[in-house]
Amino acid sequence: MLEDIREKKTNRITYALVIIAGIGMLFIGVPFFNQPGGERATVATVNGHSIPINAYNNVYREIQQQAPDLGEAETKARTLRRLITQNLFQQHALDSRYILPETALYRIIKSQFGDNTQYQQWLTQNHLSAETYQNSVRNEQTVAAYYRALLSDPGDNHPLLQSYLQTLAQERGYTLYTLPRAPLAEAVSVSDDALHAYHDAHQDNYTTPEAVDIDYTLYDIADLGASDEQIAAARQASEKRSGRYIIFDDSKTAADAAAAIQAGEKTFADYWQAVTDKTTAGETGTLDPASKDKSVTPEIGAALFALAASGDTSPVIKSEYGDMLIELGNIEASTLSDDELRRLAAQQNLATYDSRANQAFDAAQNGQPLPAITGITGGNIASLKNITAASTDAAWLQNPKVREQLFGEKPLAENKTADPVEIAPQQTVFFTVTRREKPQPRPFAEVKNDVERDYRNAEAEKGLQTRGEALQKALSENNRDEAEKLAREYGVETLTLEPTNRFSDNPIVPALFENPARISTQKSANGDLIIASLYSVRDGDIKALPDNIRQGAAFTWQQQDMATTYNSYGDWLYRHAKIKVNEEMLQRQ
Repeated sequence: MLEDIREKKTNRITYALVIIAGIGMLFIGVPFFNQPGGERATVATVNGHSIPINAYNNVYREIQQQAPDLGEAETKARTLRRLITQNLFQQHALDSRYILPETALYRIIKSQFGDNTQYQQWLTQNHLSAETYQNSVRNEQTVAAYYRALLSDPGDNHPLLQSYLQTLAQERGYTLYTLPRAPLAEAVSVSDDALHAYHDAHQDNYTTPEAVDIDYTLYDIADLGASDEQIAAARQASEKRSGRYIIFDDSKTAADAAAAIQAGEKTFADYWQAVTDKTTAGETGTLDPASKDKSVTPEIGAALFALAASGDTSPVIKSEYGDMLIELGNIEASTLSDDELRRLAAQQNLATYDSRANQAFDAAQNGQPLPAITGITGGNIASLKNITAASTDAAWLQNPKVREQLFGEKPLAENKTADPVEIAPQQTVFFTVTRREKPQPRPFAEVKNDVERDYRNAEAEKGLQTRGEALQKALSENNRDEAEKLAREYGVETLTLEPTNRFSDNPIVPALFENPARISTQKSANGDLIIASLYSVRDGDIKALPDNIRQGAAFTWQQQDMATTYNSYGDWLYRHAKIKVNEEMLQRQ
């Protein structure tokens, strides 16, 4: 309901831009902050606006990571061009009439930091004022929103979008010929000499898995503990509350209503009915169940959660919608477990956690042993023995960054402290490998059955390939008699797929649509060879595509259109800009 009121009280185009701005930073990315320092701290000026050296260095490192094979000159050129283009887009958008509303700015920052305490801590750590950061976010989001708004909605009838969807809806008919591998494998003649030779040639396939022993310590914010008061506050914050509201068009009427309700002279329901009957000017509506931090606005959430019992009414709230009164409806108890509540409550210790975590990270990356790290975190050291890549002794062992250090191409050396890995928010594992056992060959007698299975399949593959080539030849030459003869001889299973699109539930169909050839091949999960003969292609019904496919395709197409527009605008702005590059500064970088 409040969203409806927002539309009534706000220019609809501006509101649409606010929604668009919330999607994310398509064009500009992470905000950077202009810092003082004149020419000495500037790599370029664009229409009189400075590009600071710290912004240049950040983008330079980013491009280096994205394209490590680029030469230094090309990396510098791309860095400068990207920064200049970003600056031009920013200037162009900020010269427009659109400015990001304060409510939208608040929600963006709220989504980034969660609460004001974390926000203030982050500002302090980065030596920024709230005004500086908020201006930067506002500018960046304004640019994103402005250029998204320039791209009008293509609509379902746009011819290019229709063509794109038609391609997705295309239907094809196939005849599938499945050549089984199992009969060929069973018919393979096997001897001990042949199996020994195969074992020796493929010995790396028959080894024990690489194994390690590790010592580790987990640093978890929950280990810092939480008071009963903090846990109680976390429980309340995770409740969901619903309610009703009245927005009065007149401040005095709102104040009088609040006083009358407080004195027991009238009820919230009385004023609700008066507004409904239009004897009092205003708006009424309901508040869906939501936790405190998910309320429509912070002041509404604070007012709703300050009320003690269902039916209680708030004092007058000064909101972006006008003067409001809120009545508390239902209170839905928290569904979080005790452990989850303790973890949530422990977020109050975030500053302590971050400080210790940073110290522990530095210690680990400087090669300090685990006892030095637990001296910082206060944790304990535990051990795991004989861990392999398939081990599930702890869930974090399957974390890709942990696996890479334990069993990757450049595995961690024994007794060397690993790079710390954050395995969950505010939960980090520090570890060392105390013993590493390389894969060892397994005796032939121990793996004979595996060797025989692999040998039979390898020999069967040769026969399967020969049969497949013969059948493909007959099909490609449209020699129906020969194809039917070979199919009978080879014990082929035939299946006709009626015209279907690429979103069929049949798992082989999406792969077939990736290959436009009339005759193509696929391998089944059990090693059978599937030859697909395409016999029909026709336009499909766009309306028959699943809704999520149509919507996703429209979004993808629009993103491509946006990228084209972005590049065109960028080139035009670049050609008409006054750009001065500080070559001396660049030479020193």
